[in-house]
Amino acid sequence: MVEIEGYLTQEKLEKALKQIIQHDDWLGREVYINRYQRWDMSFKVNNQVFVVEFDGDSHYRNPQTIRSEREKNAIAESLGQKVIRIPYWVQLTTETLKHFFQIDHQIKQDFPHGFIDKKAMLPASFCELGMKRFDNEICMLPQRVMKQVLDSLKGQMAMHHRDFVIYERLSKLGL
Repeated sequence: MVEIEGYLTQEKLEKALKQIIQHDDWLGREVYINRYQRWDMSFKVNNQVFVVEFDGDSHYRNPQTIRSEREKNAIAESLGQKVIRIPYWVQLTTETLKHFFQIDHQIKQDFPHGFIDKKAMLPASFCELGMKRFDNEICMLPQRVMKQVLDSLKGQMAMHHRDFVIYERLSKLGL
């Protein structure tokens, strides 16, 4: 069993995956694609190469970051690599490990999914491209994870005005 204390960070994600992935299948951290671009980490399972990014809030707020990630995705896909992007508002649990990586392994995580951390950038701060990305990602998550994320936003709206928490399109999800 892998234990993760507190909210997920890139370092905690790497440490957890290294405990799960066999040593020979771990391809490294900060794996460079070219002189200017790199993946946070990479490994292989059954000869399938996974490139992994832990995406912080800039991947939802900064159009240049979003453009760069699209370029990186295209490079990886052209090489037959599977791109996995873990949003900062999702935790690594047994369920999300299976969802993102198709790997069965027990993970003990004591921090819930969603916008819980007081420093977390809320969806109201996302740029248009970030909103579209969030719209796609939230709907692709396992139902229980999606509910926790939406519940976290409801909790934020109870403390702050709705306009400072979400953008209008999210109301279709019951917010």
